[in-house]
Amino acid sequence: MQVNGVRRPAELPGLTPKLIGRSGEIHRLVDELAVPGAFRTVSGPAGAGKSALAVNVARDVAHHYPDGQLYVDLHARPPDARTVLARLLRSLGADPRPWTGLDELVACYRSATAGRRLLLVLDNADDTAQVLPLLPAGTSCSVLITSRLRLELPEAKRLHLAPLPEPDALALLHHLSGTGPVDAADARELVRLCDYLPLAIGIAAAKLAASCRWTSAKLVRHLRDDARRLDVLTDDTDGQRSVRESLLAGYHLVRRLPEGLEAARLFRLIGQREVYRIDARALARRTGFAETRSKALLELLADAQLLEPIAPGRYRMPALTRLLATELAHTDHP
Repeated sequence: MQVNGVRRPAELPGLTPKLIGRSGEIHRLVDELAVPGAFRTVSGPAGAGKSALAVNVARDVAHHYPDGQLYVDLHARPPDARTVLARLLRSLGADPRPWTGLDELVACYRSATAGRRLLLVLDNADDTAQVLPLLPAGTSCSVLITSRLRLELPEAKRLHLAPLPEPDALALLHHLSGTGPVDAADARELVRLCDYLPLAIGIAAAKLAASCRWTSAKLVRHLRDDARRLDVLTDDTDGQRSVRESLLAGYHLVRRLPEGLEAARLFRLIGQREVYRIDARALARRTGFAETRSKALLELLADAQLLEPIAPGRYRMPALTRLLATELAHTDHP
């Protein structure tokens, strides 16, 4: 490992769109991360705005970390730990040899981060095992992680990012659509059909802003059609900006977990029944799973934000997630 010289990386992505309805979460994270040595995780459902929140907060506190800010999107190109560590070391001014083993890379990374005031943002983490080798050693380093899963990191403080309250969802719709007043009843129905998720609301607002062929009334009619709602909630100019693709990423994340294939099968079985509320005991009777097994798999789906716990053994499946489950029930047969 050759050190070429100390570098001060500034890797945070550019400014994201204005965040609306997240002032409490922003203030909390900014206050916590203003003190070096902080360790925070942000979890939440697909499309809730975890990445946008993390980037905005990181930019707000960047001046507290004069030795640099590191950013890794672990979802865009799911890399192994060696690849990520080598990239981080290069950012810090080190030259990792291609034949260096994982243990050596981890040791060199810890040496490179010790005694420095760095901020590390790990976006879209899959699981705890993916994160652990990437944690810096310096007590003055802070870490901010986003994940759909509730990561089991004992030292980390956790923040759960829920869908927006209706008033904030409406404010976001009006801010992004830029079309002047939208009929109040249509606006309320639009954000409801978007499950109050910023991603879905942003796509709907972009359609209103970009094309005269979309009126709020027409958009509501299309979104009420369950068979095409996920198609409508796809960006016309960027097919990757899609509620379906975002939800699918969570489904495929589940499949990669231990016991994930069985949990994915249960998810599809729920989709066949097209229900919003799930009782573990009743589901076990209808699907043939043992009750204890059913509960364990439902908990795994809840951990991945595909279900919302509402009481012990009882869950709610959000409408957009249910539409994906119904699609997969007919198309995905591993």
